[in-house]
Amino acid sequence: MAGAYTGQCSAPDEVVVWLTLKPFAPVLLLYSLAPISTVMLGPTGASSRLRAGVACIDITPPVEKRPIPLHGYFGRQQKPAQGVHDRLFAKTLVLANGGERIAIVSADLLWIPGGMKARVLELMRSTDIRAEALLLCGTHSHSAPAALDQAPVYQIVFGPFDEALFEEIAQKLATVIDEANSELVPAATGAAARNLPGLSSNRRDETVTDPELTVLKVTDGAGEPLAALTNFNAHPTVLGPDNFLISGDYPGALQRHLQDRIGNGAMVLFTNGAGGDQMHSAPENGDGFERVEQYGAQLADEAYAVMADAPMHESPHIESVLVKIDLPDPKVPSGYRGLATDEYMKTLFPARETRVAGVRIGDVLLVGIPGELAAKIGLALKAHAHSLGIAHPLIIGLANDYVGYILTKDQYVKGGYESDKGSFYGPLFGGVMEEHARQAIDLLARNAGGGNARG
Repeated sequence: MAGAYTGQCSAPDEVVVWLTLKPFAPVLLLYSLAPISTVMLGPTGASSRLRAGVACIDITPPVEKRPIPLHGYFGRQQKPAQGVHDRLFAKTLVLANGGERIAIVSADLLWIPGGMKARVLELMRSTDIRAEALLLCGTHSHSAPAALDQAPVYQIVFGPFDEALFEEIAQKLATVIDEANSELVPAATGAAARNLPGLSSNRRDETVTDPELTVLKVTDGAGEPLAALTNFNAHPTVLGPDNFLISGDYPGALQRHLQDRIGNGAMVLFTNGAGGDQMHSAPENGDGFERVEQYGAQLADEAYAVMADAPMHESPHIESVLVKIDLPDPKVPSGYRGLATDEYMKTLFPARETRVAGVRIGDVLLVGIPGELAAKIGLALKAHAHSLGIAHPLIIGLANDYVGYILTKDQYVKGGYESDKGSFYGPLFGGVMEEHARQAIDLLARNAGGGNARG
């Protein structure tokens, strides 16, 4: 299922340029980060006509065959899923122009667990999609399967690592990427955005919100819709800890309803933004699944209207980048003080590095953050990108890896759920992530411009 998407899901040489950056600002050095950071860039060949491919695969776990716990809530106490309400999918959009080719994958998972991207790259047959050009992101459904994390801390909280399930999903992600990449068709892209006040809120009793909904529209050579990538900032927690049925929550409903609205077999992907402190505003009437459908349909209607405003470009500049972050030693969150030591935390969080990703598609710039970013930091990054000429910066949360909540210093010190239970690298880590994300933006913004508009 490449090139044109049917609406149904089934279960040239490149040069890598390595750069070294100048020492980081003092806030970074306080974390004893290396004085230089490695940045990996994709090729920057001359633009030609854009080509695109899409594919989709079912990643619903086999809960009828063996116990598989649901992710997202401590309160479920690792109890297994009781069935499937709506199926989970992974969807891939591949874009190629000149010497560059990128793949964006949206999967109905809580996040992308550590080690998953590396395994997917090993399993892929495609050799023309490099690590810096692959962006994996979870929709952040809290009714998706757990047991995918190898980090000890998540096994303690959400259940033992299920290697068979991890391998099954990794293979499916590799397969859907290869399928999307196997047959590309002439294409064009365009983006538009609008604010949706009232459809989200700050769940920390703070005033900062980012209500922006952005849609990246992709059409084929005949101008017919091929795909739409949506980006919105709100926790998919319409279904609470009392739900034990597999579901995509509101992102799944949004994708279904928008695909129906667009028609033509177009594929819709959902990406979560800087939603670490952002709450959904689903209607209060009805049970959990009725509210999921109402909220998803409401957002789909808004996204459909946004798409109409997107100017299309047949030759957008495409580029990608990875910026490495050397992680500081983990710290015991305030909610666990007395139960663990900083030294013990090192055994719970063995990872010592992560990466910020950047993907440039003409006047659209996707910033992949490996965790749950606070909206205030996300807004600052968007403002920085705007100042450099990027019309549509998107924060893509839960991307390629997971390092927890990423908060401002004030939020960390103030406390609350995100800080007390889910922020593991101290009060300055939000600044660390922001500075590295700015580096990715700076590298990709140097060739700002949307390409040749379609007449």
